[in-house]
This record gives sequence, structure tokens and C-alpha cells, in this order.
Amino acid sequence: MPAKALLFDVGYTLQDDGMLFEKSLEHAGKWLKAKGAISSAEKFRKAYLHFDARMHSYKYSHVFGEEDIMRRALKKLGADTKPAKGAVEEWRAFQKARFKPNRKFRKALVWARMEGFRTAIVSNDRSERMNALLQVHGVRPFLNAVIVSEEAGTEKPKKKIFELALRKLRVKPHNAVMFGDSPVADGAAKRLGIKWVKVKKFDRGALWEKGKKFSPDQEIPEISRESLQRVLAGL
Repeated sequence: MPAKALLFDVGYTLQDDGMLFEKSLEHAGKWLKAKGAISSAEKFRKAYLHFDARMHSYKYSHVFGEEDIMRRALKKLGADTKPAKGAVEEWRAFQKARFKPNRKFRKALVWARMEGFRTAIVSNDRSERMNALLQVHGVRPFLNAVIVSEEAGTEKPKKKIFELALRKLRVKPHNAVMFGDSPVADGAAKRLGIKWVKVKKFDRGALWEKGKKFSPDQEIPEISRESLQRVLAGL
């Protein structure tokens, strides 16, 4: 059946979240050390990574800094946990200042809407981060829906978030295509009959999502008008 709706992941699909995470974590460590809260930014980094890998919630963004994780990391180091809130605020401000527009994605969305496709963001993320990203990318006018796990109360790879996207776009699963990087989170769209296209540009390495890994129906190096045209012609 022909595609009528295009669903897009954001993190590790439209931008290099791995790089953003590392730089933000480094900045937060330096900030805490400058405040006298910790003695070693490197020990803090290791402690944060330790708990980041073990703590999870659909409300979390693993690249935007989480106060719960920050507090656990500081506690493990025997440090006062009060600076955690300020450190996360510093982390997020630092990251927002480094968001860059993905012009190829914007052109792809403009083309898709002109061709009559319905479009949506489907992302495991914080609403605050998503709003900042969409503003930088300048794509909100070209989206029919924005579905963020924090607001939806569910996350990929659970079926519920994909079902929500389908309802908002008013399409059947076999008329939708999911574009994203994760074989677990984004690939799970295939459980409903949605096609999954793997976007390979930003490799995050280890996955924090738990579940079955799905094979993509197609692969593309990045999202662009040309890649969408090729994919949709082959489905």
C-alpha cells in the first residue's frame, strides 16, 4: 500500500546527540567542580554514566540531563546533592546553545507536505528539549503532530506511542513509515505493520532501550528530500 504518513525520530536521527551528551556532561562536571561541589570532574562523569545506564523513565531524556541521576551521582561521590538542580539547569542551557538547524530535514519536510504526506515527530524525550529543537530546526509549521514521551505517558518501543501517532495522523499502519536510528525503539513500529527505515548518520553505540531488535525495511545515510524520494519510490 502507498505511504501516506511519515514519522520521524529526533535524537541520533536529526542530530549528533552522542556528541551533545558528552560535551554537556563534561560542562556540568566542570561547573560542579568550579562551585566546589566535587573534587574531580572525571569521577563525577563516571558516576553519572553509571546511574544513567541503570535509571530510566519515559519522562527522562538521556542526553538532556536528569536531576534524579545527578543526585545519585553526587551521593555516590559523597558530595552534597543540593547543587544537582543547578547543574542540570546549566547542562540544559549549555546544550540548547549548541543546537544546530538541520536544513536538509527542513527541506525534506517541506517537500513531503507539498506532496501530500502527513508528518509527525515521534520521540522519547523531554518536552522542553523538543520545543527548543523544533524552534531551532524551524519545522513545526510542516508537522501535523509532535508526540513526545514525556507528554504521551508512554515511549518507544511500546505500541501505544505509535498507535497515538497513527490516530493523530488518521492513517492505517500499512500507510505509515517510521524513520529513526534505533532497531529497538524505532524498529518496534514494525509490530504494528509500519515500515521502518534506519537512519545511519549518527551511531549512538549502546542502546538503553530494552526489547527486540528489528531489521529495517530500508536504510538511508541521513534524512533529506532525495533520500525520502528514493525510499518512498521503493516501498
